[in-house]
Amino acid sequence: MRQSELDAETARTDAILIEAAGDTERAVELRAEADRLSAVARGMTAVAQARADWAAETAVTRDLAERAERELTSRGLRPGAEPDRVSAEEWLEERRRSIQAEDDVRPVTELDIPASDEQVVGPRRVRPHRAQPHPGHGGTRKRMSVTESLSAPRQSQLEWRTPT
Repeated sequence: MRQSELDAETARTDAILIEAAGDTERAVELRAEADRLSAVARGMTAVAQARADWAAETAVTRDLAERAERELTSRGLRPGAEPDRVSAEEWLEERRRSIQAEDDVRPVTELDIPASDEQVVGPRRVRPHRAQPHPGHGGTRKRMSVTESLSAPRQSQLEWRTPT
């Protein structure tokens, strides 16, 4: 970072000296190089400031983590090497194995069978998009209340549970 700043200053000084000697084309090139190096130095300064801010913000957390690790080590425990530790790959493989084992006995419900207006895409079903008018804007769809759309037994359950 400091080297970029020094190189930029050197390029500016050289540009002044070369322009005084009469080589304006080379002076323009050196000024452009000085501007580029100054931009690099500003960028590096911004990155260094962001890193310093992060270090200051997380210093307490990192210190507590180091203390906890030292305490566990002093008790004969190795963090990350617990006997019940399972890697993500091991967990996923076991999950796939259990799903495969249950697949033959899993009940199939209506939700598992795609409706006529659904497309099967991978493991999930996606309904094709159809432009429907909004119920309040000239559409023919009737607005229904929640209880109107439910079956009679479900309506009676809701009515029974609804406080008055």
